Formats: sequence, C-alpha cells, structure tokens
Amino acid sequence: MLTKKWYQSKTVWLNLIASLLGILAFLNADLLKSLGITDPSKLLSVIGIITTIGNLILRSGGQPTVISTRPAGDFVPLKK
Repeated sequence: MLTKKWYQSKTVWLNLIASLLGILAFLNADLLKSLGITDPSKLLSVIGIITTIGNLILRSGGQPTVISTRPAGDFVPLKK
C-alpha cells in the first residue's frame, strides 16, 4: 500500500486552516468586527459548511481504500 506523509494531505491542510479560523473567531472578536463580521456564530457556521463540503470532495477524489487480508504488521515489499 502506498502511503504519504501527513503534511502531503490536502484534507489535513483544509482542516488545519478551518480550525485556525475557528480559533481566531473565538479569540479575537475585535478583528472580526473590523472586517465587518458582527456575528462570530455565522462565521463559524460558514467555516463548518465549507470544511464539510471540502472534506467530502477531497475524500471522494482520493486514493481508493485498500483492504488487506494479511495479518496486521505483515510487510509486503513493493515490486519495482
């Protein structure tokens, strides 16, 4: 099975950015007001909707799930 590092995942980056925006919405209400956002709960709702749709798109277009019948930890080298 081919694997990749965690930082190569678009899904991880989408979730990290959404989390940071959500934290920012809670920590700095003055910044949000200066941007014209008076209701942080609406911003959080939009972030949640965008993140959900983005995750669905990224997960549906990703690599297929590989189900192995071998015992856990059994290593099979890839042939080149």
